[in-house]
Amino acid sequence: MQNRILLMNDLPGIGRAALNMMLPILTQMGAEPVCLPTALLSNTLNFGEAAILDTTEYLEQAAEKWKELGTGFDGVMTGFILHERQAEWIADFCKKQREQGAVIFCDPILGDHGRLYRGITQSRVECMKRIVRESRYVLPNYTEACYLTGRPYCPDPCEREIHSVLQDLTDLGARAVILKSVYGEGHYRVYGFDGETGQQFTCPYEALPVNYSGTGDAFAALFAGKLLAGEKLEHSVRYAVDTVRAMIERNVRLGHTGFLYEPCLDLV
Repeated sequence: MQNRILLMNDLPGIGRAALNMMLPILTQMGAEPVCLPTALLSNTLNFGEAAILDTTEYLEQAAEKWKELGTGFDGVMTGFILHERQAEWIADFCKKQREQGAVIFCDPILGDHGRLYRGITQSRVECMKRIVRESRYVLPNYTEACYLTGRPYCPDPCEREIHSVLQDLTDLGARAVILKSVYGEGHYRVYGFDGETGQQFTCPYEALPVNYSGTGDAFAALFAGKLLAGEKLEHSVRYAVDTVRAMIERNVRLGHTGFLYEPCLDLV
């Protein structure tokens, strides 16, 4: 039986990221991804300024129609959120889905390299905390984790600091945290922390000298797909780390300037 997962993320016209990246990966994994775009973008923002269509009213209308049809979900993954009103609606929607048995995943797209993305405000960070509270799994990078927990950003965090960040995120309400893109003490790592058992683990990886958009979306899809298929937390994280690394290596070897999923679906 396929696991049906609702993806709430942006849909770019140009750029293989967000829903463009997640839909084919989850389909390849045998899941049934359902698309609910939080915004339509002319292009991903790494290409420059984009035309953006706000789809908040459509979210509300689609959810109501699905309710009438009796449509249910095994999982819900949130990603890019356009503004505070939309974030509040998504938090309420996730609460209802959680109460009906869906597993909630939150990828809090807020910033990187110690800064919030252009257009993201502190009030948006506060709204994101509401979604984190409804989530079973939250997947921030280190910058986003610092903003969510109110901790100062440290360019070279020690293990003690990382553990405190992980604990603070579970204190916000998430049952488990997957902390991505952490560079500390000379190494790159992804950290996992199960707030219910107290188990913490690390997945070291070697960074390649490229900067591809969409790798975080691929990671989130791979992780959620494995978990919903019944794999354990640590195995799902390691699978996502190793598979994204293999996909990047193949794109580099093929000489691609962007992160293409089409030549890599056999790795999934």
